[in-house]
Amino acid sequence: MVKDVTLFLASVLITYVIQDGLFVTVPMMINVPLVGLIVTAALKFRSGLIHNHDTASSEENKEKNLYKQMYAYDNNRVPLAKEMDEDSEYINASYIPRVDKIVMLTNLIKMGTMKCLQYWPEELNGVGKYGRIDVKYVDVEHMFEYNIRTLTIKKGHDAKVVKQLHFTSWPDKGVPDTAWC
Repeated sequence: MVKDVTLFLASVLITYVIQDGLFVTVPMMINVPLVGLIVTAALKFRSGLIHNHDTASSEENKEKNLYKQMYAYDNNRVPLAKEMDEDSEYINASYIPRVDKIVMLTNLIKMGTMKCLQYWPEELNGVGKYGRIDVKYVDVEHMFEYNIRTLTIKKGHDAKVVKQLHFTSWPDKGVPDTAWC
């Protein structure tokens, strides 16, 4: 049933890696039979690419995806506005509704390579405009290995506060050596 079970201790949680791209996290004090039930339930979820992703996997857009087989689905991808007819409207980004926390595991640049575009204003209390969406940089708490930013996202008359947890020491293409931040 379980192909590969790898334990990654994180504070009081254990993450069981069941298959490629499928994992389940449970409290450490949970008993082993209950973990088995949770793992069995997790295996019932479909894994891999489960929705249509023709735009993302097309030849013209493949190079715009940072990792192979990690595509934006056609039904919820974010299209860019074209300035010229020959411009592409593809970016590997997806709409995710009802979110109040963002976890960022990469820095903008790692080892001289751009990994992510900055999607919040440079200056505290600054406002960045991204089409019809305004992002205000409200606050930041600097910790040893992470930052907690508070952003206000506004679209029309609707506004919401979002916390961004930016782990600045997360290794590229790996996991931390310890669970302590």
